[in-house]
Amino acid sequence: MACMQSLVWERTPLTPAEAIERARLVATERGWRWVGAVRVSASLLAATFGPHTYEVLSNAGGRGCNVRVVVDVVTGEVLDAVYFER
Repeated sequence: MACMQSLVWERTPLTPAEAIERARLVATERGWRWVGAVRVSASLLAATFGPHTYEVLSNAGGRGCNVRVVVDVVTGEVLDAVYFER
C-alpha cells in the first residue's frame, strides 16, 4: 500500500452564508442590533471581474436598524462595517 502524501488545502472563496455569519458576528461584537431579512450582494464589478466582495445588509426591507458589512470573498476580511440606526 502506497504512502499517502499530505494534501495541500486551498481556501475556497467565502460563501454568502459564511459572509452573513461574519457580518452577524461583527454586529454582535459591536453591540449593534441585528434584525432579520438579510440581503447579500456581490460587488458591482462581479460581472466583469468575478465577485471580490459581498455586501451584507440586515433588515434589508426596512429603514433603520440596518447593519451593512462588506466582506472580502477570498480572505474573509471585514473591509467595512456601518450601523444605520434610523
